[in-house]
Amino acid sequence: MPAAVPDTRERRLGRYTLHGEIASGGMATVHFGRLSGEGGFSRIVAIKCMHRHLAEDPEFRAMFLDEARLAARIRHPNVVSTIDIGSSDEGMFLVMEYVTGESLAALVRVATRRGERIPPSVSIRILIDTLYGLHAAHVATDDAGAPLSIVHRDVSPQNILVATDGHARVLDFGIAKAAGRSHTTRDGQLKGKFRYMAPEQIRDGPVSAQTDVYAASVVLWELLTGEPLFKGSNDAAIVARVLEGVVAAPSKLAPSLPVELDSIVLKGLAREPADRFASAEQMAEALETLSQSTTAKQVGVWVEHMAGDVLRRRVEQIARIEAAPSTPGLVVAAPGDPVTGTRTLEVELPEARTLVREVTAPRIEEPAPAGPRVRPLTVVLATALVGVFAGLAFVGARSGPGPQAPTAASAIATEAPSADTPAPPTASAPSSVPSAALAPPSAMPSTSTPTPTSPPRVRPRSGGASSPPNCSPPYYEDPSGIRRVKPQCL
Repeated sequence: MPAAVPDTRERRLGRYTLHGEIASGGMATVHFGRLSGEGGFSRIVAIKCMHRHLAEDPEFRAMFLDEARLAARIRHPNVVSTIDIGSSDEGMFLVMEYVTGESLAALVRVATRRGERIPPSVSIRILIDTLYGLHAAHVATDDAGAPLSIVHRDVSPQNILVATDGHARVLDFGIAKAAGRSHTTRDGQLKGKFRYMAPEQIRDGPVSAQTDVYAASVVLWELLTGEPLFKGSNDAAIVARVLEGVVAAPSKLAPSLPVELDSIVLKGLAREPADRFASAEQMAEALETLSQSTTAKQVGVWVEHMAGDVLRRRVEQIARIEAAPSTPGLVVAAPGDPVTGTRTLEVELPEARTLVREVTAPRIEEPAPAGPRVRPLTVVLATALVGVFAGLAFVGARSGPGPQAPTAASAIATEAPSADTPAPPTASAPSSVPSAALAPPSAMPSTSTPTPTSPPRVRPRSGGASSPPNCSPPYYEDPSGIRRVKPQCL
């Protein structure tokens, strides 16, 4: 995909800010993106947006969804990671990790324009990484562990990204074939680039991991020789060359290459899948036995040499993007959702549709109360009893001298706080229990109850001289822990 001119425009896609283009292809355009989160969190990503004129085509939408679903199942350092997928008014978009580097196709164009040959050791290292990435796709499984049988079907320099860290990564599983894939190719329609197609793919036969091994071997042959493997003035001529299957050893065009390398490349280019390497991993291991392999650091230096100017411009553009204020998208809980467990969150997209996803929210623990918990019913009963006791105390105080039975109020007074105890909350302070329940009767203001003109006397209990009842304390606790007044103390 050709490198695009830096673009300062931006658009909002929910949590993502879409910035200038990185590259463009026939189906989609890749942009710089910024993922914004809470607390100033941000991350630079690559956002692949489907072309607007394809957004209403059900086949292309199915391909786009399948690409996201399949790529998300492949977890390997040599495969570009898929982070998210969304939909806007302009079409669907795929969010991928941003990798500082350049496509192998662009690097080859720069080398050709400069008249430079790609070092064979660099070519071998790039293909080793590519083959390991393809093998990760071939052995990927679903959640139940069942093989997905993914075949890329479009292995080419355009879909190999070589990073400045020296590692190559496979990308773009847009036309990959897999078990259970919802998208099906229209009858008679070929997907991919003819120069890198295996014979069985052109014949519309069954494809397998060996199909990708063949395409990777074509890429390696061209990197080693600096020439296209199958030439033709049009697609029909190229297809005829592929089906003919006449392939020269790379050393015929580059005599400095070892014979051992010839045998590996030619085995990968065998016409029949059964004659090729059994897996991409097997071919990668064969290439690693060659002494001409190099390190990732040396590959990174070569990438900087080939694409240094372009990469520096991108670094400057990323610095401008990161310097802009971060404005995360609005995330709200759906009405009625609990605050724990799994919640449905709606992500409001300012210029797009609403995405609904299932996320797991952290369990929120309420802080424990400072003191012992009091049941609401207990509070009500305690308040009523204290009022009764206070009334009895007042009556007893007005009844004059003479032997009196201990009252409930006097019993509570014996349990009142001492002078060293901090003063209870005032009546104006908010409390779940009235202030009368916190202070002894003697501390109550005399104005709290109007003084009667003829205070009533306490009716003497039956029994006269019998021993006074045990009213200290004047209550007992029932099996439920609720305090109840003793009948003989009323």
